[in-house]
Amino acid sequence: MTIHFYADRVLHAVFEEGVVLDVETSRLIRARFAEITRGPYVIVGDMRHVAFIDREARAELAGDHGGSLLATATILGTGGVLPFLARRWIAENVIERPVEFFEDTPAALAWAHAKAAELREAGRLP
Repeated sequence: MTIHFYADRVLHAVFEEGVVLDVETSRLIRARFAEITRGPYVIVGDMRHVAFIDREARAELAGDHGGSLLATATILGTGGVLPFLARRWIAENVIERPVEFFEDTPAALAWAHAKAAELREAGRLP
């Protein structure tokens, strides 16, 4: 996985080709994000190359981890199983933060940076 953490507290994570996310892997990833961010953040997750995300992993990814994950932009691309899994994720879980799905990186990053500015203005991001 490639990770870039911007100064405005937007974390951009690009998952590698063929990754299968189970709950254990999802927890490890979230722990790594916590180490990097050390506080609240907005995430852009590029999932276009993920092969599958199991139900327990989707439930794990629905959480906000103590309020540190404030908004989620997920890049799904246009085909494959991921758009279906994203709809299942929304239907099966209570997600209390803004979530948007995108086909490409520029749109997702633009949304995330705008959302971070909004959250900073509201006093939720340093």
